[in-house]
Amino acid sequence: MIIKIFFWIFILVDLATVGLIFLLGLAAAGPSHTSPLAVTGLLLILPAVLILAAIALFLLAKSPLWRGAAFCIAAAPLLLTVASVAIGAIDAARYRDADGNFTAFTAGPMRELEAAIAKNDAPAVAQIAAKANLKQTGRDGSTILVYALRHGANPQILQSLLQAGADPNARQLELPLSVAIQISRSAGPEPVRLLLQAGANPNALTDFGTPVFFAGTGAGVDPQVLPILLDNGANLSAKAKDGRNVLGDAVPTRNWKAILLLLQRGADWKSARTPMGLDFRAAVEADAGTFPNSPDRDAVLQFLKN
Repeated sequence: MIIKIFFWIFILVDLATVGLIFLLGLAAAGPSHTSPLAVTGLLLILPAVLILAAIALFLLAKSPLWRGAAFCIAAAPLLLTVASVAIGAIDAARYRDADGNFTAFTAGPMRELEAAIAKNDAPAVAQIAAKANLKQTGRDGSTILVYALRHGANPQILQSLLQAGADPNARQLELPLSVAIQISRSAGPEPVRLLLQAGANPNALTDFGTPVFFAGTGAGVDPQVLPILLDNGANLSAKAKDGRNVLGDAVPTRNWKAILLLLQRGADWKSARTPMGLDFRAAVEADAGTFPNSPDRDAVLQFLKN
């Protein structure tokens, strides 16, 4: 009798969960361009078939073994949820220090390194990095270089990490060079220089499918960064996955000083296309029609006429 009660409780919970997940799936189908039929089949019909099979097996089977199998099918979603929550809690506990504060790394040398970076203690970083496994990633997938860049970007600390073997091309979550370029307005160009000197590849593709150095044309990037990238291996012939070159990628930023530098360094403007498909000259001329007072942009137009 108790087994029957629990079985039907599990079935009711399963039905409620399937209904909720189905409704959420339908709501997300539009933005994700997923077919409602696919959502219905995967999130409603398939689970419903399994639930109906469990009910039929439980009601019709005479063998305790088969009824036990039906009970397990009904209980599985709830048990998996409980197990998932328990595993998550255990994992979260691994990323808490003695005071209960969340940390980026688990206990050991890497957590000590994390604390030293947070305190901006360069000598301690140099000492701890020598014994730490710098390939270990943090809870969010970040490498220690990315952590250091996001927490002060102290050049001494970065240098110590690189000398200890931190990989400037590690692809977990974010490329270190991408982060260094992003934060250059506040941190300056030195982190970019250090990473390049340590072997960071300025032509490596980001998760967006563009070579890292394309970001050097951003309006919020330190103006010294792009020349450093170009002097340290950035390939002006490199293209994004969609075929755009650095000039086509740079036009929307309206960073005309950076664009002029690229032209002066030999970037191919004749084959350049913007993300909207405009050729480079047409895009620059269109900008001139919309924003007539822009000396830096006019210098780009003058270059194209020469």
